[in-house]
Amino acid sequence: MGNVTNNQTFENTYLSDDLTIGKGKRTIETADGQKIDWISSDLGTVTGNNQWFSYRTILFNNTHCEQLSLLNNSIGLYKSTPENPRTIWLWK
Repeated sequence: MGNVTNNQTFENTYLSDDLTIGKGKRTIETADGQKIDWISSDLGTVTGNNQWFSYRTILFNNTHCEQLSLLNNSIGLYKSTPENPRTIWLWK
């Protein structure tokens, strides 16, 4: 797919100093203007070296473009760490 632009809004709730839950809404857009919307839920915590990491679920839920249509109604799982900002696995 190449480089994409990811416009996102998150709302996090801190359950403690080292635990958060959150939800977000996003739109990713390819360089040629194709877009897909997605929503997510996440759980984040702090590692022993005081850096955040999180686990998230994503529902890709709205596109009318051909290039991204294979993601429509797909669920993705991903984790985000300081060493690896974002890796997404599609759940099939």
